[in-house]
Amino acid sequence: MGFLSWLESTGLAAWVGGSLWGYPIMLTTHSVGLAIVVGLLFMMSLRFMGIAGGLPVASFERFFPVAWFGFAINAISGTALFTMQATWYITSVPFLLKIAGIVVGVVLMVIIQKELKAATEATSKLKTLGIVSLIAWSVAMIGGRMIAYI
Repeated sequence: MGFLSWLESTGLAAWVGGSLWGYPIMLTTHSVGLAIVVGLLFMMSLRFMGIAGGLPVASFERFFPVAWFGFAINAISGTALFTMQATWYITSVPFLLKIAGIVVGVVLMVIIQKELKAATEATSKLKTLGIVSLIAWSVAMIGGRMIAYI
């Protein structure tokens, strides 16, 4: 816990948790990153499941740089938010569920991105990956919201 205690004593943690603007800026930034990455992945996953069949599956490949940018925004802002209460977050079940959902979601992002390079149409594998991706990112979002209540 020494490292986590140290994180909580950094200037970043003090700014995020103790200033008028730190927390709102980081939380808003986190929300924007979430909207980008999860919005794009939900859209892709729904397409893989047959919704909006007129959109070519291969066209989604070009959205991955934007999705990765959204993920980077979330990683940076999430780390900043984490520094505020690192020793508490690491024991929070909703936080741990959120992190598990993110890890699964990111692994699926990599796999889906590779699958899209070879796909011209939605395959049963892409459909399965899309369903699991929807579940993983939903777990991450629900876990994130539950942190405030549990």
